[in-house]
Amino acid sequence: MKKIKVSTYTDESGQDTKGSLFVVCTIIVLAENGQILEKELNDVEIKSNKKIKSYKTNNLNRQKYVKNIIKLKSLNKIQIYYSVFKNKLDYSSLLGSHIAKAIIDATDNKEYKAKIFIDKTNNAVLERIKKEIKLYKIRYQKIRGLSDKSSSLIRLADSCCGLIRDLNNKDAKEFYKILFRRFREV
Repeated sequence: MKKIKVSTYTDESGQDTKGSLFVVCTIIVLAENGQILEKELNDVEIKSNKKIKSYKTNNLNRQKYVKNIIKLKSLNKIQIYYSVFKNKLDYSSLLGSHIAKAIIDATDNKEYKAKIFIDKTNNAVLERIKKEIKLYKIRYQKIRGLSDKSSSLIRLADSCCGLIRDLNNKDAKEFYKILFRRFREV
């Protein structure tokens, strides 16, 4: 059986809420599709005037970004996983368990090797996340922090976290809901 190679891109939102709401999103792609997706996502960001961080982008540009993401044919080549935690403070273990569950679901018991990228994470936090991931016996090639400035897939994960938080508004746009239907909770 051929081993598949996946890359995961994870971001979180909500540490500022002191645990009342903590959202984690992971984008999983086959490694062979990563560069193509990065380019397509960069093009979407340019078209929609999206800023690096989702919360720094005005509502109109965020909406343009989501509308353009929905239109991407390559959206079928990614899997988007999310977890929402309330009244939890152990962010490292929450991140680690979320990533592990997403990888397990995405690989569906196939032989795999994963590269795990997490938005702006220092080495101490990475070590705690590695310990959590090892509890799930996840086979990974590397785990490292990655700046959102260097990866449109990390920025997509950031936008997905923001979208989940925006869905709590009574005025949530229908196209947000359309994109959200593609997400899987773990």
